[in-house]
Formats: sequence, structure tokens, C-alpha cells
Amino acid sequence: MSDPYRSMASAVLSRLQADSVLASASFDGAVTGTPQGYAVFYLQRVYDYRPGSADPVAVDWTLTVHSVGEDALQARAFAERVLAQLAGWRPVLDGWRSVPLRHTTSQPADTDTTVQPAVVFCVDQFSWRSDRT
Repeated sequence: MSDPYRSMASAVLSRLQADSVLASASFDGAVTGTPQGYAVFYLQRVYDYRPGSADPVAVDWTLTVHSVGEDALQARAFAERVLAQLAGWRPVLDGWRSVPLRHTTSQPADTDTTVQPAVVFCVDQFSWRSDRT
């Protein structure tokens, strides 16, 4: 089976980095360096299998993005850019046909005081389905 997980994560990262502000401030799961503001995403998947088949016929994706800033204004600005890049975007992967990403939920800005200095973050989730072609 060709697992589309890494290819989809790369596609999401490339899409975020296509934005001039997010280009050097987008991360897949782990933040490197000490950016003042950034977007970090976490990709989850659930496979659908045809009875008796070892290869999935479809994948349901959930993407969670944390937009982080020094204050609520900066965190919201990153969240707006993330939304502009991802909502309605249709990922293209060899061997898979995806529907456009749907923005499914968001959480308001909140403060993370477990890090120093404290940061403010917004959370957005997107979902979509990919079918094997």
C-alpha cells in the first residue's frame, strides 16, 4: 500500500508556505527556532477499507492548525492567513482524488502561560476526504 500520509503532510506544508508571511513560519508538528509568530499543524487520518482488501479505498482527514503570536492580534492575523490558504483548497496527490478542505471549527484566542514568554494561540480545524482513483 502506498500510504498518502507523508505526501498529504508535505502538500499541506507547501500550501501554507505559499503565503509570503507563512513561508518561513509554518511547521509540521514541531516548531524549530524561535519565531515570534507561526502556524503549526497536526494531520490525522482514518482509512476506509473494502472488505478483504489490505489497501484503503478512502481517507478521512482532519487537520488541526495552531496559529501562534505574541498577542491576540498577531495570532488572529496568522489564523486569517491560514484560513485563506486552506479553506476550499483541493489537495492533489497521485492516485487520490480529494474534495476541497472544509473549515469545520475554530477556537478563540487563548493564552499559553506554560511557556515563557507566554504566547497567544488560535486553533482551526479542517476536514476533507480523499478517494483512491
